[in-house]
Amino acid sequence: MNTMTKRKKRILFSSIAAFLVLVAMIALPMVFRDKEHTFSSTWSNTIKVENGMVSGLTAESSSLPSTLSEFDVTQSGNYGLSLQYLPQGYSLEKLEKQPEAGPGFLTGIVIKESSGNLVYATCGRVLTFDTYLELETGRYQMQFIYLTKEADYLSFASEYLCGSAMAPLYLEAAQISTLPQSGSWTMEYSFRLAKQSPISFNFISVLLGLLLGIFLVIIILSSITNGELKERYDERQELERGRGFRYAYFTLLIYIFGIVSIDMSGLSTPVDTSVLYMTGAIISIAIYVIYCIWHESYFALNQRMSSLMISFALIGIANLMIALTSYLGGTLIQNGHLTYHVANLLCALLFLVLFGAMFFKKLSSRRETEGEEDDEA
Repeated sequence: MNTMTKRKKRILFSSIAAFLVLVAMIALPMVFRDKEHTFSSTWSNTIKVENGMVSGLTAESSSLPSTLSEFDVTQSGNYGLSLQYLPQGYSLEKLEKQPEAGPGFLTGIVIKESSGNLVYATCGRVLTFDTYLELETGRYQMQFIYLTKEADYLSFASEYLCGSAMAPLYLEAAQISTLPQSGSWTMEYSFRLAKQSPISFNFISVLLGLLLGIFLVIIILSSITNGELKERYDERQELERGRGFRYAYFTLLIYIFGIVSIDMSGLSTPVDTSVLYMTGAIISIAIYVIYCIWHESYFALNQRMSSLMISFALIGIANLMIALTSYLGGTLIQNGHLTYHVANLLCALLFLVLFGAMFFKKLSSRRETEGEEDDEA
């Protein structure tokens, strides 16, 4: 490699790194600056259960035992809402190890406008979550409804969570019949509502992740193509790659039509919408790459297969570790609902499956070569 090529590569990498730093310097202060119109509160409440029924609470605008909290929104806009609801002295990690310490009831949380319009609802034995809501100026009610009976949970889920068709599935996941029938639990509540800046943290995270991914792809391509950034394919490989694109495209098209049909039918799904669309992208990518690998058209003439296999394995393992951390932290699955954090698990499965396809193709090619050598002998 001549001096000019090396200089161009250094300039390219330096430019990308400088761009990443510039984006971080401009955007991150907008996200982490002190936000106006922020409300936070912490409190505790002791809930008693006797013979499978919550006692000592007055029902407020509900036929079930409940408590009520209110907050004001002084300016319309997009707000980040954070709520933590745990037994006193426990964290999610500690409850994972000691599930028997959890309360003998489920808590349904319903947030409504003063007019009675529903804003947000969720339910769980213990909860810690963050969400974003578009709120108008006014007073809001946050009701905590305590559920100990299957019939009450079905009614709550049908009205607020998923509709009557999916409510039995939610009930099965909730396992309300296994909860303690008697006991007393002091629950600690931590609530925070903060108006978001025009550029949200999620947007910046996705943008920086995308830029970093592009930067890593350039580095990987450079390392597996002997310093070249352009891949070189022959005519047969280009033809097979075109067929792979076609199969992947029609697979994605059929998948999207299926998702649109589910959405139009009004059926609820136990996953975030972003997860559904990412799953379609993952499936189509896997079909394209596996087809190209098996037809010896994925690797360019100037690429090293072993280096790419190692890169895929490392990316898969890294994403798998991130997904495991999300699961242990309670953010992968919330209230029986898969969140966008499952994206790392999907990426891990994709890269590990592609690694497996490369590995078996390499074994197959080796056996074919050995068989040809035996025939010639």
